[in-house]
Amino acid sequence: MFRTNNLLVLLAVLIGIAALPGCGSGNAASVQGVVTLDGVTVKAGTVTFHPVQEGPRAYGQIGLDGSYQLSTGSDSGIIPGEYIVTVVGTEPLPPNMELESQPPPPITPARYASRDESDLRRTVTKAANKIDLPLTTQPTSE
Repeated sequence: MFRTNNLLVLLAVLIGIAALPGCGSGNAASVQGVVTLDGVTVKAGTVTFHPVQEGPRAYGQIGLDGSYQLSTGSDSGIIPGEYIVTVVGTEPLPPNMELESQPPPPITPARYASRDESDLRRTVTKAANKIDLPLTTQPTSE
């Protein structure tokens, strides 16, 4: 059986490990922004940040005001680094309407939906990041 002193020592060790660089959410970042298409607010859809290096994807829903906020689905937060961004914008569902078997069709160009074709590259830094995503219907010149 553990005694109270043993539990306190174990707790202190666990807290110490979580405080090490790279552990816990101390190195995590947050990302939020607004999505527009040709200057017009996109009112529904998803944004995904795919890490160029290893790590979890971060994703968020686009709100009626065009805003999004990323999450990784874990408490670790978003790891600072380089990301390829994909966006699938849709028309919002009418109020009180359930999502039917088919999702609403995308209103954003297909190139933004593909990690391989997206020309959106963003850098996430430690702490809070405001990353607006101004999309265009016109193809970019390379």
